[in-house]
Amino acid sequence: MANEEDGFSYLWTLALSGSVVKRMGLGYNFNHAGISMAPWFGGTMNIKSLLEGERFVQGETTALDANILSATGPSWNSDGIAWQSSIDGALGTGSPTVTLSPGTHVITASKERLKQSVTVRVFADLGELYKAAPSPAEIGRVLGDFTFHWVDGTSGDPSQQWDTYPGFLFDQTSPNPSRTAVIAKLDVLRHQRFSQPLPYGTAATAYEQVRLNTHTVRVSLDTALNMAGGGVINLNRAFTTWWNNPETPTVAAPYVHSLYLFNHESRHNEPSDPGHATCAAWTGAPTVDNGMDATFEPGSGFVRATLYTMWVYKYARYDPPAIRSEAKNITLQFKDRLCAHPTSSNPLVQALLTELWNA
Repeated sequence: MANEEDGFSYLWTLALSGSVVKRMGLGYNFNHAGISMAPWFGGTMNIKSLLEGERFVQGETTALDANILSATGPSWNSDGIAWQSSIDGALGTGSPTVTLSPGTHVITASKERLKQSVTVRVFADLGELYKAAPSPAEIGRVLGDFTFHWVDGTSGDPSQQWDTYPGFLFDQTSPNPSRTAVIAKLDVLRHQRFSQPLPYGTAATAYEQVRLNTHTVRVSLDTALNMAGGGVINLNRAFTTWWNNPETPTVAAPYVHSLYLFNHESRHNEPSDPGHATCAAWTGAPTVDNGMDATFEPGSGFVRATLYTMWVYKYARYDPPAIRSEAKNITLQFKDRLCAHPTSSNPLVQALLTELWNA
């Protein structure tokens, strides 16, 4: 009579050959060694696409993905893995694309005896998402997308030293510089979507358009300048704070102010950027300014910022009404940063120029 070890080896051989084996007393059907034998060999579920504590916006879609890691061999794919939400119920199997309801979800991936859960947060709009602290995993994702340099001032003043503001603390009532403020703003840009394609660049999103030509972000505490070139964006102290209004020092300013600046500077990293020009504004301003955009097409940083804020105003999917209204106000302020009366060959852009500037 074969011993217990021989019997176990026999089951393993049958599983490898694709045979159907029933585990007595537990009702498991083993159709593939990679999935079926995992409970016996210390396999673990591995959620790949959702981050612990990740934030989403209502209406935003995300692809769920997981695999099974075996302690004795390679990993297996998501076939047959079932997904469940503590709020929305069953979400599908394999690698489904889902839209989650607002709230805090516990998302569980399971197959046979293997399961793993993560908690994610879904907000009504990007304004609400911005008010919530990014998770460590989300911070790590943005830090991985760019090389960050946190640059101290040269005076020795503690207020110009990053060590004075340690870690990634989240406090939107503080007027102090914060690494988290920088990361949270860029993460909003990562979530932004529009109902019309971007009127510039080649990427599908504004965040990815920045990443095409920018590899490094330098955040300085002692300079008033923002500039870019050679794949590097240099941001000043204002970008590191939650607010920009001394009259309301504990109220976080609309994130669109920082993001239009980030898009402006990223334009200077693109090979086709014509740069700024010296000229007088088309509105008849009597002074000459050497930091303006000569033409709307092809435009430099101010045109890029204008196009971005126009799209937030008109075509934003997830930005709240207050942000869209602020984007409209910012757009009107760029009127004096263009050397010539703006016109565009893009009919959507031209319609907005007509609407906002009577172009």
